[in-house]
Amino acid sequence: QDAMALHPALLDGAFQTCYALFFAAGDQRLQVPFAAERIDIAAPLPRRCLVQARRSRVSAQGISYFDIGLADENGQVLATVTDFVARPYAARRAASHPGNNFIPPFEKGGAGGICGTGDCREISEIPPSPPFTKGGEPASTPLGFLGFPVWRPVTPPVREIDPRLPIVLFDSGEALRQAWMDGRRRAVILVKPGPMFRLCEPGVYQLAPDQPEDYRRLLAELAGFTAALGGVVYLWGNAEAAAHPALADPVAGVFQPLFLLTQALAASPLNAKLRIVLPYRNDVDARSAAHDAVAGFAKAYAKERPSPVFTLLATATAPSPELMLRALAWDVPSGERFRTEGEAIERLEYSAPEPAATEAGASLRQGGCYLITGGQGALGQALAGFLCERYSARVMLAGRAVAGPETGVLLARLNGLGGEAHYQAADLGQATAVEFLVDACIEVFGTLHGVFHLAGRHHDRALPDKSLAEALAVLQPKVAGTLHLDRATADLPLDFFCLYSSLAALLGIAGQTDYAYANGFLDGFVEARAALRTQGQRRGLTLAIHWPHWREGSMKLEAQTEAWFREVHGLRPLETAEGLAILAQALEQGWRRVAVSPKALPEAAAPVIAGDAPDRERLAGEIGEMVKQLLKIRSFDPDKHLEDYGADSISLTELTNAINRRYGLKLTPVIFFEYPTVAGLLDHLETQIDRSHAQRSSAYTSPNDSPRCQNEGTPEGFKAISRGLSVSDTPGLDNDLIRSTPEGSQQSVLWPDLCDLSGVAGVLIGPSTGGVATLNPRLMAGNPPGCKTATTTHLHIKTSAERGNDTGNAIAIVGMAGIMPGSADLARFWENLANGLDLVTEVPSERWDWRAYDGDPATEPNRTHCRWGGFMPHVDRFDHEFFGLTKREAELMDPQQRLLLALAWHAIEDAGHKPSDLAGTDTGVYMGVSTFDYYDLIK
Repeated sequence: QDAMALHPALLDGAFQTCYALFFAAGDQRLQVPFAAERIDIAAPLPRRCLVQARRSRVSAQGISYFDIGLADENGQVLATVTDFVARPYAARRAASHPGNNFIPPFEKGGAGGICGTGDCREISEIPPSPPFTKGGEPASTPLGFLGFPVWRPVTPPVREIDPRLPIVLFDSGEALRQAWMDGRRRAVILVKPGPMFRLCEPGVYQLAPDQPEDYRRLLAELAGFTAALGGVVYLWGNAEAAAHPALADPVAGVFQPLFLLTQALAASPLNAKLRIVLPYRNDVDARSAAHDAVAGFAKAYAKERPSPVFTLLATATAPSPELMLRALAWDVPSGERFRTEGEAIERLEYSAPEPAATEAGASLRQGGCYLITGGQGALGQALAGFLCERYSARVMLAGRAVAGPETGVLLARLNGLGGEAHYQAADLGQATAVEFLVDACIEVFGTLHGVFHLAGRHHDRALPDKSLAEALAVLQPKVAGTLHLDRATADLPLDFFCLYSSLAALLGIAGQTDYAYANGFLDGFVEARAALRTQGQRRGLTLAIHWPHWREGSMKLEAQTEAWFREVHGLRPLETAEGLAILAQALEQGWRRVAVSPKALPEAAAPVIAGDAPDRERLAGEIGEMVKQLLKIRSFDPDKHLEDYGADSISLTELTNAINRRYGLKLTPVIFFEYPTVAGLLDHLETQIDRSHAQRSSAYTSPNDSPRCQNEGTPEGFKAISRGLSVSDTPGLDNDLIRSTPEGSQQSVLWPDLCDLSGVAGVLIGPSTGGVATLNPRLMAGNPPGCKTATTTHLHIKTSAERGNDTGNAIAIVGMAGIMPGSADLARFWENLANGLDLVTEVPSERWDWRAYDGDPATEPNRTHCRWGGFMPHVDRFDHEFFGLTKREAELMDPQQRLLLALAWHAIEDAGHKPSDLAGTDTGVYMGVSTFDYYDLIK
């Protein structure tokens, strides 16, 4: 309290008063403090204050501004807050600590991204389903934006690999390593599964597949003798390695080690330009489906980091050593799936022409009995309403949540449409729960004609920040749920087994490596179940549909995100009527796998025409104007990071859209991670624009040099899929401090010095006038003379000349603490310096009585003339219990140690963090000691 002019608890209490005005106006959303233009403090505040808050104005965008007064109990005003702004709270999905793992909002998935099937909603409130009218007909199916899997012969382009670089082989035996080493003089590092990490012999390691630390130790060992790797060949997912308990499960045994290996590589210098090849035998079973799913995992991770690049190679028999080495040299985007067909190499694409039916169709029945998992989500409700209204169906909705009052309302609405609806809570990750669910369907309906599996879960976070437990939990509903439903219905005479998948498995979305993997697994599962049907072990059509974002799904896209998908992929949100029509036709036609890519309506654009590529000077001028207009700044340094000028995810998305429209490109906002400055961006754009104008052909060539897709009518959105859905190697923008602005405002965030001892107060600059300044509530007392109350501040951006020899290695001091002679803290020290006080004093009496020892040490023993010094106050005070120490331990500690503990705590606190925030992070701690006289004293 004494160290602060305005304690955070008092300030928060003042802010909380404004929320009553929100509630009175009917706004029940949770509000959090966002900004204030000015704080004036007339006198110290007591522990108990009175607050008066009033709404001073409302902006054209609907933002409320409040003026707040704080007074003592006698009514004397002691402090005022002008133009305080709160904003509705929205939980972040990405990790909240620094790292190269920022996920732009357009990449955040689930129902809010392109994979918005609405099946991921945790049910606490049931949204209204789209209206259905009696006798309504579904819309006609727009076949123009449907895509189907096709294997096409290709000759992959190759890159040169330095033969001196070692190859890392994850295998259970040594035969392949020996085959590669014989006669090739190539170093091959073998990694075998085992109970613990150890070096078996030179070049052969063993590690536990389920232990994250073992992967980090392996990479650290390898980094000790090589600066790079020639590639990784990963064979642990194959059945031969299944003898190890951690690899026995056909799905977890593939996913878990790859997840941990990729996490370890993210923090390793060996990750640069690394390619991982996954050869596997295509046995059309759960294990091969688990390998197929790595394609989605890889495409999603490519949106976060450019390396490693994953290449999947399926073979009918065990892959040859030569083929695996060749695959390491293929220069193809991450997540590409290849297979061998004789001597030919084929690559999986999704193309527009409708295939011939591979199985008999399965039309929806009048009065049919259907199970819908994820039934309380928006799309589950839409599907149930469609079936009840159109087919008078009997439906069993399943979800994780226990039925509540909202469930009864939903069931009554569905029954009113002419059907019969029931609800059963079930955890699809538990086999017994799924068996009970299917038994309940049979008990209620007497039979079951079809399964619609919509349930899913997502936990959006960059892979390096995601725990394995979180990832496995995401896999549960889609992967384990699918397998459990299949086994529980294996003996039933189903018409169909329909799986709701997502375009996330084909396009890849940053932060959704696990979700993309889970949906990608469904592709392989469809083929495996169809094979079982051929053998008479299953009944009914198996269908997986890769859906885009549904307009009426549980969550909505931001305007900038929707614009990005429209302009880059030609995608627009899918209308409910379109989706239901596609579903009905897919069942009727007997399709197995289909991708839905709704075409966006063309918009007027002014791309640079062929032959009109701008030169460097013109390009710099045009990009510069875009930057200044979007960030609302007058000038900028092209070598300075855009985030330093207040660029946030929304403004960078808008800038990307503007560049794409102007130059006819298809960039993504993640480009600003690799090119965070305008100068770097210009270098990249010159190359991209030249390439666009030259209309270079794809790096792929087919044996007869014919184009891969002959359908001229394929929409732009689907062309992105049919051409391999190549993912840019550009990772996401790294800035966890970037925040979206209130109510769609496009104000820029800058960070000037406010010359207070707490370091820096963040200031939000308005477009030109009336800006709102975000203040650090931990305002310290004792500001130096001339340091005014924080108000709206206009930051001067230094030019290149003013910066001088700025190397770009600047650091920021975000927290500090200290104790000095005569100064209990830095605020008091600054005050003493400002007042010109001499802090060298006579020895305080509580230390020792200098008079008792005053004398000439040359003539008398135990005497000294020393009576002056710099003495720090209260060094004998230490809260040992706070730090978990016993009194005895504290007494034995050198005072330097005690001071270090206390000041480290205060420095972290001053930065606005908790010490637990730093736990487990790579944080350097540097310290020094001067003397050891206390040790000599207690010996």
